[in-house]
Amino acid sequence: MSTIDFRELSEHGNPGEGLENFARLLLTNLGFSATWTGRGSDQGKDLLATEVLPSLVASKSRVWLVSCKDFAKSKKSVPETELPLLENKLKQHGADGFLLITTTTASASAKAVLDGLDQRGIPTKVWDAAELGAMLISHQMRDLLKQFFPVSYKRVVELERTELPLESLAALPNEVIEQLTAILAPYAKQIRYGDALWPDDKARADAFDELLTSLSKEDPDERAIAQSVAPGHVDVVQRVLRFLHDRELPELHFEFCSQLIELNPDSDMALNCYQSLVDEDQFEEESKFKLLSLIGDANVRRLYYDDVEQFVDFELCSDPASYRFYQDIDLISSSTIVDDASLTSIDFEVMEDRVQFTGEGHLECTLVYGGIGGGAPSFPLSVEGYIDSDGIHIEDATTDTRSFYEDGDADSDDDEDLDEGPDENPD
Repeated sequence: MSTIDFRELSEHGNPGEGLENFARLLLTNLGFSATWTGRGSDQGKDLLATEVLPSLVASKSRVWLVSCKDFAKSKKSVPETELPLLENKLKQHGADGFLLITTTTASASAKAVLDGLDQRGIPTKVWDAAELGAMLISHQMRDLLKQFFPVSYKRVVELERTELPLESLAALPNEVIEQLTAILAPYAKQIRYGDALWPDDKARADAFDELLTSLSKEDPDERAIAQSVAPGHVDVVQRVLRFLHDRELPELHFEFCSQLIELNPDSDMALNCYQSLVDEDQFEEESKFKLLSLIGDANVRRLYYDDVEQFVDFELCSDPASYRFYQDIDLISSSTIVDDASLTSIDFEVMEDRVQFTGEGHLECTLVYGGIGGGAPSFPLSVEGYIDSDGIHIEDATTDTRSFYEDGDADSDDDEDLDEGPDENPD
């Protein structure tokens, strides 16, 4: 039996209600704003979780549609047929992404559906038994563990008590320590946190425990440990990094992440490790862009695209006169207002001390003549700038207004043709 027995949720209300109530409180503890809603044609009760995302510009949020599936008793995986009509549901609730919370795992067919949404730009996540177990054994979730899983709570507490209290033993004579170590060694070997995280995946469970053991040694060789990590064990590394954070080991966290990035360039592993360093604000100035250059062009784009797009729109609309493009559009009317500055493509290049970017898109404007709106043309937009440790900077923004004048000339010609029409009274 794994450390967390999810069958205990059945003691909390009707089937499925235990997981739903637990999920709402879990999301709240993690900083989400979780609410139930019954809007829509089916009038079903759906859980929405609003996540506040970090941004270089301003706070922004993402709304997740949450689906809870409890199959702890049958131990079956969540089939595709248990998923709602996701795109319709997301649109119905104005949600940005989908989160599946399950006490088992997602089936291959369900995972394929979610992967398809990811490929179309709709983010999805799965919190399965392994993910939930990792959350529950952390001290942050101890109250939830005790409330919903009282038997499992006692098991976790007992496991923690078997850990060797090294700090309290430091002052004891060496021979006493050796005797205690010999007595407690069999119990120490039973502490297998990996089994609680991946009860059905021995390879991942063993990898997690081996990484923790290696990193817990005095003066660990981070390079050699990172070399032992399988490229596909991104989720294992995520749990290990969370453990290092909880134990307040920033130097070890930084060095382990750095080695993993260097050994796994242009990969999901590199992106996750780099994001972990960003979240913990652990970068040294000279290493930040060196490591960033290793995570790959696609990952750099994933990191910065939304922030640059949002910043450009905000900056060009709120302070257009500071940029070169405004000299051209301001000539079109007595007062030209920039309503929207959208980028449809952005290219990034990592430099030694910054990330250069170039973007292409369009401007939406309102033309005002004598205080009266006279049109809403769209113009192509080109932007150049960079990202450094201080934030995002726009170096130049240009547009091309020739289409406006060409359209105007065409209109003038049409008017002249009308004026030169046949004389209705030739006599």
